[in-house]
Amino acid sequence: LFSPKYSENLYEGHIREARFRYNESARTLSRTELLESTSMVNSPVDIDKPDFSRYPKFKQVAERAMTCVVNEGDVIYVPSFWWHEVKSQPSLESPRVNLALIYCRSIIGFSPFT
Repeated sequence: LFSPKYSENLYEGHIREARFRYNESARTLSRTELLESTSMVNSPVDIDKPDFSRYPKFKQVAERAMTCVVNEGDVIYVPSFWWHEVKSQPSLESPRVNLALIYCRSIIGFSPFT
């Protein structure tokens, strides 16, 4: 986890939304329009193997990362706007199932920057 105050150090980028059309007979999906709005925010920095020559600002916050291990049955709360990366794997026992659920809810009047 990284605080939203480090967005500049994570080289915040935005993925533009798109509209798609599915051709059922050909079983193909094609993009019909690229919108100006963005739906996802991401960082190009590989936090496991950061390229500090390409992303020098990340070096200033790399040591500030908060990490945790979430076990079966556990829940983690990630505050709005906090940077996070999730790595998951199925249980080694049967059944080998892995499920991650993201639930987002707006809180009126809440600011993560205060």
